[in-house]
Amino acid sequence: MGKKEFPDYCLGLDIGTNSVGWAAIDDGYELLKLCGKDAWGALLIDNAESAAGRRLARSARRRLERRRERIRLLRELFAPLIAPVDEKFFVRLDESSLHVGEGEFFRKNRYNIFDGEFTDKDYFRGKDTCTVYHLRRKLMESDEKADIRLVYLAVHHIVKYRGHFLLDGKAVDVGGNMLSGALDELFDLLEGDTYGKDMRYSSVKDKLLGILQDKRSSRARKREGSAGLFAAAGFKKYAKAIAGAVLGYKVALSDVLDAAADGEEPEHSAILGDNGKKLDFSFADGKYDENEEMYLQAAEERTDIFLALKRVYSAMMFDGIMRGKTTLSAAMVDKYEKHAKDLRILKKLFREHLKDEYDPFFRGGKGASYTRYIGDKSHGWYKDKTSQEELYKELKKLFERVPDCEEKEYCLLEMERDDLLPLINSVANAHIPYQLNEVELSAILDRQGKFYPQLIEDKEKIMSLLTFRRPYYVGPLKGDKFGWNKQVIEGRVTPWNFYDKVDADALAESFITRMTNNCRIFPEEEALPKNSVIWQKYVVLGEINKLKVKEKPISVELKKALYEEVCCRKRKVKAKDIAVFFSRKLNEKIAEEDIKGLAGDALTTGMTTLIDLKSKLGDAFDPARLDDYEESVRTLTIFDDLAIRRKRLRAQHVYTDNQIEALCRVKYTGWGSFSRRVLCDARSHDGKSIIEMLYDTNKHFNELIYDDELGFKQQFAPKDELITHFVYEDLKDLRCSPIVKKVVWNALRLSEEIVDITGKAPKAIFLENTQEEDVKKKKDSRVEKLSELYDAIKGERYFDADCHARLKALEKSERLNDEALYLWLTQLGRCMYSGDPISYDEVASCQIDHIVPRCYIKDDSFSNRVLVKTDCNQAKSGTLGIHPAVVARMKDFWGFLFDKDFITEKKFRALQKTEYTDADRERFVERQLVDTSYSVKQVRELLQKRFPEAEIRGIKAGLNSSMRHRYQGVKPGFYKIRSLNNFHHAKDAYLTAVLGQFTTYACPFWGNSEENRDIRRNIMRPDNTREQVRDLVNRRYGIVLDLFASNNSDKFLTTDDGEFLWDETRRDNVFATMAKNTCNVVKKQEPYANAAFYKQTIISPKEGIKALSPLKYRNGTPMPVELYGGYTGLQAAYFAIVEKDGKKGGRELVFGMIPVIVQTAGKVEDYVREEYGKNAVIRRIVRKYQPIVYKGHICYVAGESELQNAVELFVNPKFEEIIYIAEQRRNAAATGRTTRWDAQFDARKERNDELFVELLINVAGKIERFDPLYSEFAKRLVGVAHECAEAMSTEEKLRFITDMLTVTAAGPGRIALDKKYGGGQFGRLSGKTIYPAQVIWLDMSLTGLRVRERKEEV
Repeated sequence: MGKKEFPDYCLGLDIGTNSVGWAAIDDGYELLKLCGKDAWGALLIDNAESAAGRRLARSARRRLERRRERIRLLRELFAPLIAPVDEKFFVRLDESSLHVGEGEFFRKNRYNIFDGEFTDKDYFRGKDTCTVYHLRRKLMESDEKADIRLVYLAVHHIVKYRGHFLLDGKAVDVGGNMLSGALDELFDLLEGDTYGKDMRYSSVKDKLLGILQDKRSSRARKREGSAGLFAAAGFKKYAKAIAGAVLGYKVALSDVLDAAADGEEPEHSAILGDNGKKLDFSFADGKYDENEEMYLQAAEERTDIFLALKRVYSAMMFDGIMRGKTTLSAAMVDKYEKHAKDLRILKKLFREHLKDEYDPFFRGGKGASYTRYIGDKSHGWYKDKTSQEELYKELKKLFERVPDCEEKEYCLLEMERDDLLPLINSVANAHIPYQLNEVELSAILDRQGKFYPQLIEDKEKIMSLLTFRRPYYVGPLKGDKFGWNKQVIEGRVTPWNFYDKVDADALAESFITRMTNNCRIFPEEEALPKNSVIWQKYVVLGEINKLKVKEKPISVELKKALYEEVCCRKRKVKAKDIAVFFSRKLNEKIAEEDIKGLAGDALTTGMTTLIDLKSKLGDAFDPARLDDYEESVRTLTIFDDLAIRRKRLRAQHVYTDNQIEALCRVKYTGWGSFSRRVLCDARSHDGKSIIEMLYDTNKHFNELIYDDELGFKQQFAPKDELITHFVYEDLKDLRCSPIVKKVVWNALRLSEEIVDITGKAPKAIFLENTQEEDVKKKKDSRVEKLSELYDAIKGERYFDADCHARLKALEKSERLNDEALYLWLTQLGRCMYSGDPISYDEVASCQIDHIVPRCYIKDDSFSNRVLVKTDCNQAKSGTLGIHPAVVARMKDFWGFLFDKDFITEKKFRALQKTEYTDADRERFVERQLVDTSYSVKQVRELLQKRFPEAEIRGIKAGLNSSMRHRYQGVKPGFYKIRSLNNFHHAKDAYLTAVLGQFTTYACPFWGNSEENRDIRRNIMRPDNTREQVRDLVNRRYGIVLDLFASNNSDKFLTTDDGEFLWDETRRDNVFATMAKNTCNVVKKQEPYANAAFYKQTIISPKEGIKALSPLKYRNGTPMPVELYGGYTGLQAAYFAIVEKDGKKGGRELVFGMIPVIVQTAGKVEDYVREEYGKNAVIRRIVRKYQPIVYKGHICYVAGESELQNAVELFVNPKFEEIIYIAEQRRNAAATGRTTRWDAQFDARKERNDELFVELLINVAGKIERFDPLYSEFAKRLVGVAHECAEAMSTEEKLRFITDMLTVTAAGPGRIALDKKYGGGQFGRLSGKTIYPAQVIWLDMSLTGLRVRERKEEV
């Protein structure tokens, strides 16, 4: 019997970020029958993990390993000196952190580090050795011979904690002038640049220096005083931003890089982050370092300004650290002595006025105490230390009970200066430059070298351990798959032989070029740098070629004059600049609004590189040397290292030394889209390049390349590269997140399986696209909108006159780009967490908090951000959910803001969330729309290569949704109930296939009809309001759906046989299919965990909780968890069915976990034999979400003893509405809003009550049949139906339905049932022992069409 012949079919795909719905239909809109099943289903996929977390962990491991290597090298250099004195010194040093009774020497000796006459007690109690800084000071100042072990400890500390390299290659002035020098450097940059030349820096420098160095002044006063110096010059706003940045405040990056006078427009556009929002930063932010690269890239050519600001901030912090001393050790000793003095005064104050608080504060481990501040755990264990801010806050609170006295006055003054109880080890130490340690190390070696000559012999090597920093572009050198080194390096690489063994220049180029863009047209070519003169010319000409004046295109001559006389002279060309130029050239008044064709109020790009070159080269600039300049721009884009920059620019033999130094200060980043070959080398039939034709004509790029007469089209035509079968390599060039790539790959594999089963490619593939048409929408003026809202609430209880006055002042400029100010106005001048008033002057010192923290979801929309006072934000500190007390206090105010449209429904709902379930976390989909639409685009392109004859089209998600809304409640199956089951993915895919086939084959002329074109033209009108756009889009959808419901044959095409391609039978097939519940749902099996070896909760031995996995290892041997603590457990890589010797003879099968740490080490077989016996072998690998039949219940394996329900529940269509209403009310409950179905639903109370009872009985019956493990829950449902339903309110019934669906839905849901309903925990199944021989293992393909049942037997 031959293979079954399948009809032509269309494939519909509904692609999300964690699912792929699919459906295959024939010409009659019926599902194909494949493998005896209806051909539709859903593949559920866990979101891929971002690589960022693993990359950070990997970087940390490399950094720590390099530190350990420095220490190893230092030990080798000191070993010949220490061994004759104390051969076991290094061993004891390694064991110094062990508990008594652990290690080689703790069994015999009482002391940790020293052995002999000089003991640990002598070391820690000595006046010159009580801290390592005392020891360092002693060694660098004394001419006496010191114990070589003490010399090693001092040098070890210096080499281990080297300091930052921000001032690499520069001498550090330790005499207190570092801040002055940093300010000079900043001012030189600002005064020498076009966007800062009007500021009067030098005239106020001395006063500014005095303000910043005033140790008696608070940070806020310093900022205010600094900004006031520039008030007369009209730059107060800019100066405030600069002062804020160098003092560690959060400021907008745009504000510190554009020196716009007060009231004037900045020269540059606002700098936005990846999320499209204004990008702000703070040098004091704990996450600054990991985000620094983002800031540098955003600053682009103004990076030198940004780095100069950072140097000023570091100098400020450095001055605070040095405390007027000339060496770091002296400063730290002074800090130590100051701490001791403060402690004596503070203890005296407590003894005299706060006796009852003395022990809790100085000896307790709870709250903001001194013991937690210094990290002393001898009085009680705790996880987090007390910060300086928390300590000061607690002290100020306690001081309210203390009468005025000398001690209180002293403490308050020192807290004002941030100098009460200063710590030697603090975050401020991150601002210590390595040069300070270099001075001390050199002095120690010189003085002790008189007694130990080998120190002088090895001085250069020892110094290099401190001063050498491996360039960031080098990366790992050996045996690392993430590295880019192709060199063969023999022997050990050390700081003193690094450049002899490593070709750093080659690695630097490899590092950058591996991340550059490739040309879109010629992928094998490198794209031009974004700051290339050629690329900038291409972009600028492309923009000005589209310009129109009073609806008329400008002439080529006028365009050329604009380019030469304006674009090549101004860094940023604004609409008003163009208007002034045209007015002069045309001898008539041209207003800004007369100019059309700009994307905004200015050109998006300027000829900034050309201007830079002319400025830095002066008269030496030669247009004929463009090729040389392009090579220089590439060098400046690729390399950050000054030495490499100088070397490469010097090798060009084009520039003088001074010009090279000037060019090296420039920072260029980013890459364009096309190569030089596209813009310059390719020639038209008459010999002209693209860039020449853009200059000589008013055509844009696409007009030129698609003009058959010019010949570019043939040159740029892509090679025919068809895909015969999808492999993962097809996705290697996709520049997208792991989330997108994962779902794309699975969508491609799924389509490949359907083709394999049918034996033929689909005639069409339709993909649901969540992205609406690219329409121009009017951007509402924030000021105008807020003015209307304020006018509407005049006289009401929360109306704030000060806010209203500030808003009125803003109406003149029609601009409101300050995000904090905008939030302040939307919150009516109040803190969103406390309700306390915030004055206008306090706005800058407040913080913008993410309601749902960024660690859970990257949502920077205003709907997820609020302006709050600093203490309120610290109290929340990244937790998920608002504290119930805050919700109770603020709900009335939030409700007012919501009712009056100051905040969105989304924000109102998020503010009232006090806790989030696992299901809630899965519903964080703010970014999913972007990911989804991008996924669709990528799938479409790849599918077209795989199936070149097929029609590949995207179907708007809005059309699909409109069809559901039109028929829900009218026809069964159209309600989209996410909490019921996962069938909605398959049904969405089916509707996508239906609508795609309908609009492509049945009535394709609709797309080209005049009616459709007229609607599209109206949608694209720039003056449309959002509501008008929505109405027009809905009208288009409505017409398509009207055609779908029509029986008018004149509207539809026919086959060659005269059969209409749309009729009532086909429409009825659609309705009948939607009523089905035969969808094939598969959850993709995954590795159990990420790359972490352990479950990341660390248990201290003092917590009283037994840790399962050791926290520390010594020489490969685990350290006792009862002494050193541990993790809660090992992280599983996967599971396995293991065959082992039975306890009573014979063989048996067991189910167990294979840890990540074992898999990574490649020791799986050894682990299995050690864990299960020497004859144990793995029979089968089992991954997370492996489906099994366990005691008659289909489940997913979710853990070693954890199962999740895999049964997709479906109900009789008559229950769909009540379930849908329950789901909608749950989603709307937080906002207090009613849904549009409430009135008509509540009017049918008697019928609803009957349906509720019937639903519970119906679901209980299905559970007994399909979910036997939930039989106890089924009994609860029957009990509620018979005994509780009559007394339950409508809201209680609807809430009970949603709880019920949490249990019955496939997945990890779990609830604690209320005791009045019988109580109990139901849902996810924990503590279930899996006996491999007693379960049925289900092997499913991605579609679920192919299923094989297996039983494992010995």
